[in-house]
Amino acid sequence: MAEADRLAERWFAAQEEAATLDARIEELEVDLENLQTTTVASRDTAHRLAVSLYQRDIPVPVGELFGGTDAMDTARRAVILGQVNESARDELQIYTISVRDARARLKEIERQRVEHAAVLAQLDRDQVAMKKQLAAAQRAYRAELAALADATTTTAAPSESSDDAPATVDPPPPPQPGEYEHRNDPFLSCVRQRESHGIYTAVNPAGYYGAYQFGSSTWDVTASHAGRPELIGVRPDTASVWDQDELAWVLYQWQGMGPWGGGCG
Repeated sequence: MAEADRLAERWFAAQEEAATLDARIEELEVDLENLQTTTVASRDTAHRLAVSLYQRDIPVPVGELFGGTDAMDTARRAVILGQVNESARDELQIYTISVRDARARLKEIERQRVEHAAVLAQLDRDQVAMKKQLAAAQRAYRAELAALADATTTTAAPSESSDDAPATVDPPPPPQPGEYEHRNDPFLSCVRQRESHGIYTAVNPAGYYGAYQFGSSTWDVTASHAGRPELIGVRPDTASVWDQDELAWVLYQWQGMGPWGGGCG
C-alpha cells in the first residue's frame, strides 16, 4: 500500500501541475488573441504612415521600421521616427510594442505547451505504475479471502489479470448500516451538489461516476489508501452511499480540494 500511496501522490501532483499549465496556456492564448487584434488595428495606421514617409522621399520598408532588432536597425528607426509628428510616433510605438508582445506571448505558449506535454507523459507513466500496484493489492486481497474461506484445502491460484489494471472483482460489498459520519460535512455536501446534484448513481460519459464523480483511477487509489481493497476495481456509481461518502472524505483529508478543482473551497 505504501508504494501505491507514493505513486498516487506523484500522480495527483502531476494532475495539479497539468491543470495549472492548462489554465496558464488558456490565459496566454486569450492575451495573444487580444494583442493580435490590437496589432491588426494599428498596423493599418503604420502602413499608411510608411506610405506617407515614402511619398516624402524617405523610402523605408515597413519591415525595416518595425522588424529590425539589432543596434543599426534601432538607430535607423529612431532617425525616421524623428521625422514624423508626435501622434504618428505614438501609433507606431503601439504597433511596435504589440508585435513584440505578441511574439513574446507566442514563444511563452510554445514553451509551456512543451512543458505540458512532458507533464502529461509523466502522468501516463505514473498511472500505469500505479495500476500495477493496485492490481497486485487486489490479487493479494482475493487470495486472502480464498484462504479464509477454505483454510483446509488448497486455494486456487489468483485469476490471471493484466498488470496494467485491477482484475475484475466481485460485486461491491454490502452497505454499512446507518449514515457515514461525515456525510453532511459542508464540503462533501457542496461537492455532491456541484458534481451530480446528489445523485449517487450518476454517470458522466467522460468517465466519472457516482455522487462525487470519481474517475476510476482516483477511486482505486483512494480505496487503497483507505485500507479498503475490496473497493478496488468497483465502479464508483455501483458502490453504496456509505462507501462513496467514506472514500470522498478520505480523499478530501488526503488531497484536499484539488481533486475536485477547488470549486467548493
